[in-house]
Amino acid sequence: LTTVTELGCFPVKSIYQTKEFGSVITNYFNNVIGITNPNLLEPPEFCADAVMDAEADPRDYLSVYVKEN
Repeated sequence: LTTVTELGCFPVKSIYQTKEFGSVITNYFNNVIGITNPNLLEPPEFCADAVMDAEADPRDYLSVYVKEN
């Protein structure tokens, strides 16, 4: 069972059953929109030639979700 927010589908709680441990419950809090340290990411090889537009407005998941819905 997973509970998410209505807007953005951000996880709030996850509960699952295992034979070894029984019920495993995970609560999510202090979620941060965006990646706090993008240097930890390893982009796929097909992104090697990608060019970032430094003049473009920054976008995040929530702003894209709201504009498209």
